[in-house]
Amino acid sequence: IAPFDKILGGMCWSITGSAYDIDLEFEDDLTRGQKVELAEKVVASLQQMECPFIIFPHQISGCDYENLIKVIKWLLQKLKENRDNRGAITRRQGVL
Repeated sequence: IAPFDKILGGMCWSITGSAYDIDLEFEDDLTRGQKVELAEKVVASLQQMECPFIIFPHQISGCDYENLIKVIKWLLQKLKENRDNRGAITRRQGVL
């Protein structure tokens, strides 16, 4: 799998798994143009999520690791928080 695909797919997965109502679908058979469009949607989604870091689609497609790592760490933290919250809710419901 190409690094661009790994990064884009991971970012889509993290955004979709967060507490925000955002649905991004990464597929293996997307064309390069479709992947760039998806990268644009990822950037728009990050703005909607109020990500404290600013990135651009060309940084995702160009694998600008220096700037992407901060965003990816932030996304993973948001994903973990959402999973922790969902787990707590499920435990409370189980106790009831």
